[in-house]
Amino acid sequence: PSPPPPSPLPPSPPPPSPSSPPPPSPPSPPPAPLAFSFFSHDAFCATALPHEHYGGPSDFFSESCAQAAYDARKACFAVHEPTGACYVCQSCRKQAVIGLTMYEATWHYSPLSPPPLPPSPPSPLPPAPVTASVVAASSTCATAVSSYASGHSQGQCLALAHAARAPCFAHVSASGACDLCTGCAAAAAAAGSTLFAALWDYSPPPPPPPTPPPAPPAPLTYELRSTSHICREIVSSHSEIATPYACMAVAAAKADADGTRYPCFTHSHVHGGCYICASCSLSHLVAHSTYEWFDTYRPPSPPLPPPPSSPPPSSPPPSPPSPPPSPHPPRPPPRPPRPRSPTVRSPPTSPSPSQNTLQLEVVSFSLNFPPNVSLHETRRRAQEVDLSVSSLVDAIYSQFSNSEVSHVKVTSVAGSGGKQANAQVFMHPGITSAVAERIADGIKTAEFASDLEVALGISDIDVFAIEVGSELVGAPQPPPSPPSPPTSPPPPS
Repeated sequence: PSPPPPSPLPPSPPPPSPSSPPPPSPPSPPPAPLAFSFFSHDAFCATALPHEHYGGPSDFFSESCAQAAYDARKACFAVHEPTGACYVCQSCRKQAVIGLTMYEATWHYSPLSPPPLPPSPPSPLPPAPVTASVVAASSTCATAVSSYASGHSQGQCLALAHAARAPCFAHVSASGACDLCTGCAAAAAAAGSTLFAALWDYSPPPPPPPTPPPAPPAPLTYELRSTSHICREIVSSHSEIATPYACMAVAAAKADADGTRYPCFTHSHVHGGCYICASCSLSHLVAHSTYEWFDTYRPPSPPLPPPPSSPPPSSPPPSPPSPPPSPHPPRPPPRPPRPRSPTVRSPPTSPSPSQNTLQLEVVSFSLNFPPNVSLHETRRRAQEVDLSVSSLVDAIYSQFSNSEVSHVKVTSVAGSGGKQANAQVFMHPGITSAVAERIADGIKTAEFASDLEVALGISDIDVFAIEVGSELVGAPQPPPSPPSPPTSPPPPS
């Protein structure tokens, strides 16, 4: 048999008509402007083109020489400014020649910078996990949209609720029955049926907690550090400051002005001096009290521990053996102790006590001033002697009682015995003679005289004639009753 005839070829497109014009070409950009920039001072071309073709020995400027370099299509040229000579360089290699300046010529468009990349879209969050939470036990749907008889686990029932977008479902664990709910309202059912909520969305983030309002500025407060010390590093001193609170206000103003917190201040109740301290390190000085001040809130003090229960009485423990003698000698006292007269117990005063008098323990002693102190100076310092003695005796008295002494009386600043002062320290009612004897022992020490010398600014003060006795003093009297109005005489008959 003969082969089948070949299939006809598709017709070829007709050739373009010679009369149709070609497509228009895009317009060419205008030539780039000629420009040049500085290349190097005191430099010349390594190889220059001859003046017969490009440049010249005179009458050239940097602009005209740049045109000559463009005509030669060379990138660099050199100019001698004083003579106007122009040299077109074969390349931009240079050599050092004083007086010439090299430039670089450009006549091309700079390539366009690529467009910025679009910002990458945020990565989508993965789908939220499908979970279930218990709404109520022994309950089922109040209204069910569909029900499945049996054979379903809790996870399969949750998948069915997620596919149907049912907010809640009920599942019976014994039979595997599953009900899909239109809402999450619960209806009572037999035990074993549990109502679940189906969750498949991300929970919104909780709102941030509200910002508490700022606390008001803390009030200025101070605490007593010592009653007989002054700070070692004094920043500034002020006079005529009446109270410690006023001195604290001066310290706070000084801290605000300097931008530095000064933690302590010293106040003297004798002359009203106020000293602002750079730190809380102290030096001993009577009649001066040092305080620490605060301008911030402080946490409350912890509660005091309960008092320990008293142990049952037992036999005293054996005394420990005496320690071996130290190889180092004892530290010498700061000054040699002066000879003190023994404490004399004076007899009580003769009047018998009554309901309007009190018998108080009294420690009396005398102060003898050196010869170089004038009588007028001793009298002028009478008030300072009174205050200084009160402060020093208070320091001794505070070791045996929680309050200050009842009264300190300094008399006869310049008595019959010369330039001396007699002092009487009255104890509080109820203070025994044994406590008064211990206070007298404290007055007999060399430290008491040394502190008094520092407070008064007088050296070589002698303390002598220390006696302990008792004295009857008047008790407070009740206020007098107002007088009764006078009666008018009877009228005449």
